Amino acid sequence: MIKKINQIKNIAAFKDFNWNKNLSDFKKYNAFYGWNGTGKTTIARIFSVFEKVELGDFELEDDSTVIIETDSSTLKLSKNNTISGLLKNNIRVFNEDFVNENLNWEQGQASPILIIGKEQIEQKEKLKSIIKELEDINNDYEKKKREKEDRVKEKEKVLGNARDEIKDKLRNVNDVKPKSEHATDYINYTIIDVENILKNEETLSLKEDKIVQLENSLKEKETKKLINEIKVDDLGWIQNIIKKSQELFKTVVPEEGLRLSDLEKIDEGLKDWLRKGYEIHKDKQHPIKCKFCGNNISEKRLKELGEYFSDVLRNLIGEIEQIIKAISLDQLPQLSIQKEQFYSEFQNKFLDLSNKFNEQVNIAREELNKIKNMLTQKKENPSQEITFNFNILETALINFKSIVDQINIVIKENNKKTNSFKEKRTESVHKLELVIVNKYKSDYEEKINAINPLEKEIELLSNRKKELEEQQKEIEQKLENHHFAAKEFNKLLKEFIGRDEIILETVNEGYTFKRNGKMAKNLSEGERGAIALIYFLTKLEEANFNARNGIIIIDDPISSFDSQYLYGAFGFIKEKIKELNPRQVFIFTHHFPFFRLVRDWMKYENNNFSFYIIKSKINSNERYSVIEKLDNLLEKYDSEYTYLFKLIYDRACSENSSLEKDYIFPNVIRKFLENYISFKIPLGGVNIHRKFQQLCEDYPETDLELKTRIESYCQDQSHSLYQDSSTDFDERLLGEIQQVCSAVVNLIDKTDPKLYQHLLKEIKG
Repeated sequence: MIKKINQIKNIAAFKDFNWNKNLSDFKKYNAFYGWNGTGKTTIARIFSVFEKVELGDFELEDDSTVIIETDSSTLKLSKNNTISGLLKNNIRVFNEDFVNENLNWEQGQASPILIIGKEQIEQKEKLKSIIKELEDINNDYEKKKREKEDRVKEKEKVLGNARDEIKDKLRNVNDVKPKSEHATDYINYTIIDVENILKNEETLSLKEDKIVQLENSLKEKETKKLINEIKVDDLGWIQNIIKKSQELFKTVVPEEGLRLSDLEKIDEGLKDWLRKGYEIHKDKQHPIKCKFCGNNISEKRLKELGEYFSDVLRNLIGEIEQIIKAISLDQLPQLSIQKEQFYSEFQNKFLDLSNKFNEQVNIAREELNKIKNMLTQKKENPSQEITFNFNILETALINFKSIVDQINIVIKENNKKTNSFKEKRTESVHKLELVIVNKYKSDYEEKINAINPLEKEIELLSNRKKELEEQQKEIEQKLENHHFAAKEFNKLLKEFIGRDEIILETVNEGYTFKRNGKMAKNLSEGERGAIALIYFLTKLEEANFNARNGIIIIDDPISSFDSQYLYGAFGFIKEKIKELNPRQVFIFTHHFPFFRLVRDWMKYENNNFSFYIIKSKINSNERYSVIEKLDNLLEKYDSEYTYLFKLIYDRACSENSSLEKDYIFPNVIRKFLENYISFKIPLGGVNIHRKFQQLCEDYPETDLELKTRIESYCQDQSHSLYQDSSTDFDERLLGEIQQVCSAVVNLIDKTDPKLYQHLLKEIKG
């Protein structure tokens, strides 16, 4: 069931129509009244597009849009979009296109009506069942498709987020092709690339510090120079210091070796000075002069000093001084490598090892200084045994070697990247690509798990749909040879036009029209209208139309009928709809007497009706059409006459003017006057101008200026209601409309005051 026409944009006279919230939704019975050229046929042709599931001759602009809301879906029509087949078997449209497609007046022929005979009832019922199941499947199919589209959009949103993050992180990498191998670079990365990776299950999970390391590694676009591995000089000298110090600390010079009691009383500094002096003078020939003071040194004194500074002591002190000297040289190694020589991904590791390296160097230096101090103490007290813990220094040496090995490993890795920079860079880029995609893996899988069952359901529905359509086509082909009986059609046609001179005869390809036994090629407009309407109403019983759940659209069924066919046409339509009891009916007409019959009939259908009016307006010299609620006067009264008077009277009383509002008034004024003057001056064969002159003669008191203004304006400004031009209205005369409307109101008041009062009572009451 069609609920409303949400939008008609840029199609014929409908420029930008949107369903007004004040308009009620369509009911089962719907009638539209509108003058010719307002857009009734356009709406009927839009419905016909959904019946045929093709545009045919219906032309659309690039921005043309139609949105129709049904109780189960939304139908959209635009130039490049696929037309929904939802209504294909559930809607039938009677309009000029239908007549042209099925009835060839020049050749006197009509297309076949596919009504099946009694012997095919079982097949007909089966066909109805198939059509009903197809309708249900189509509804379910469209619903599942919409659900899938929603899920696909959700999936694409996840993929889009991953794509955006990859483009953000890797847009500056222009020397590596993405791992997905779809896009040529990361600037043009797409959701297809993301999905390729996810489908291949190539994602990668890394800890945050590793991810940061990868990101940093990509900042370098050029290779680093090779770094020489650390070659630390032989550290055996430290081991030697440890070994010798251990021995010296344990060596004790006996007390008996120290014989000069007076020497024991001097301080250590003097003892050291004295020892050095002895070493300088001991091998000289007597007499020996002191190099310091110039006095003679006696043989006795020199002997005493020699006994004091024995060989053991001299050796001990000499060895201590050698080790102290070795320690003082500070031969501990230093790192000459800078972090900038490494790629950023190795720099933090190198800095960490460098700090540890320096820490161990400092520990070793500190321990060696401690040994140096202890050796100095030993030199000053050779008879004292020294205790010292060498474990810290020995551990430092072990750690030192380990750290150097680790630094060399980092150097090797760094050099390896230099030697294979392109390969390593590509590897890092691809790893980061996989890591980013991995962040969205769970969301993607969740969306895919929601899409997969829908795809299976859609596939099953599609297969069943194809199967049923093939069955439907097969049955319809079997039924094509069973045409509607021409005898029954001729019976209805006779009832409609009141004579049987025109009949249909069956031929292989359909029907042919004959008048009194001869080919009927010159059918009158009324005869053509009668045949077309009966033909359409009869085709509603075809097997491929689900009448019970169908929608029937009838556009201006009496547009060309003689007045004598008015009630016949209405009666046939009403009875056929009553017989078929379709789900929904739309009737469009410009003929108010016919509209009145339709209106009064629909009013008795359990309040399940809606009435509308289609109007043309103008804005900026462009005509446009709108659908509005039917005016109360047209819904309530049996004549359009009162409605036209209301429009004229309201405009006469209003100072507000605009081309949009006043565009219709020349025709409104003329149409009203034609009815009024013809009623007042019932002269046959006389045109409206002569009747108006006669009216003025019958009422000489009518103001001459008033008469002149009305007649001149109607002759100059009224335009055909069939005309679509937006330039046939002279905007310079816009200001005259209120005066002309006032003149018409005054004319009625002057020439028929009682009628005037009745009209006022009606429009105000």
